[in-house]
Amino acid sequence: MTFSLFAYNMIALENGAAGGWPLSLDTLNLSIKRNEFQRLSLAGRIKLPIASKKGQTVSTSTNPKDVPEILTYRGLIDPIQEEYSLTIGIGNLKPLNMFGGQATLAPNSYVELKVSQGTFKPKAVLSGTWAFGVNLSGDVSGGAGAGTAKDVGFKQINFQNLVLQTVEPYISVTSFGYKDETNSLGGFPLQIRRVQASFGQNSSRQPTFILGLGLDLTLQSKSFAAKVDGDITWTKTTINGEDSWDLSGVALNNFAIDADFSAFKIKGRLEFMRQDPIFGNGFKGTLNINVGAAMGSSVTVDVKSIFGRVNDYYYFYLDAMVTLPVGIRIGPMELYGLGGGFAINMERKPQKTSDFSMTGMAYEPKKDNYGVMFALAFRSSFDAGKTLDGTGGS
Repeated sequence: MTFSLFAYNMIALENGAAGGWPLSLDTLNLSIKRNEFQRLSLAGRIKLPIASKKGQTVSTSTNPKDVPEILTYRGLIDPIQEEYSLTIGIGNLKPLNMFGGQATLAPNSYVELKVSQGTFKPKAVLSGTWAFGVNLSGDVSGGAGAGTAKDVGFKQINFQNLVLQTVEPYISVTSFGYKDETNSLGGFPLQIRRVQASFGQNSSRQPTFILGLGLDLTLQSKSFAAKVDGDITWTKTTINGEDSWDLSGVALNNFAIDADFSAFKIKGRLEFMRQDPIFGNGFKGTLNINVGAAMGSSVTVDVKSIFGRVNDYYYFYLDAMVTLPVGIRIGPMELYGLGGGFAINMERKPQKTSDFSMTGMAYEPKKDNYGVMFALAFRSSFDAGKTLDGTGGS
């Protein structure tokens, strides 16, 4: 006996089931040749049990376009070629967890469940957009979506053909890109200028996925920004026979500043302050300021600086001290140093001193407070040195 059978709308979605998941059989194609089974292909819809939350209206539609959790599938049984597969289209899924963030998949994404020559080989091929956040403090025990408070948050990274499978290569991707949106680092605006994926192994020979980033961090204005390079690493682990890709390292470094304000230029490097009890999230470091280059002669000064954000406002502080090569005699005293600086959204704490400050003056964040400071360092024959200082501003 030889025949081919084509059938349509055999089992409705509300009447079929697969392990508790509603399942339809929309089309079936069966081929028999000389009383031997040749090929079976089928297609339908399957509904995942992630649909409704308590208090929300449950949709009665069975159209995948109306209900994101309804997926389409195609199956093939071909004993002649020893091929058995079930491919599920997942492009209409709601945002799902991916590498600790949330991904919205494009319609061409799919999952393939394939048995080839007796071996089960599932594979996911995903395209879409991805939002995620990570901490810089070594908190890599879990991921978070873009809505969770994290040190670094990325709103939209695009990816094409991200392949996950159980055989080598375990992970690969055609391309990563980004949308020109404002992201954040410690509450500061952050722009992506480069994103690149690489794959390899760590020292324990575990497969790794590294996202290399080039970032522009705005500290006060677009003219005052830092360039940041870094890597975010995920590692493939297997626990009780189950594979997962877990966040295993965050390294953002090279916070390099190169700003030109016409009257002066600033260069240097900063380190990140995270959730400081006084300064909140921010950056501090020693910078090099060149003053007067536009006028033909210039002076270069090393300064201490703090940039940060606390509550709902940003603050900024620069502080410098210059030691004169030859002291200036003023009566019994000798002037040997000049210092000063300015502060935005900060106030001086006269009762405190600061080891970080070049002049020793301590400043702490305070909204709508601005000031300038100066200091004179004297030396006399009676003591090791005296420092006179003053502040001004509002």
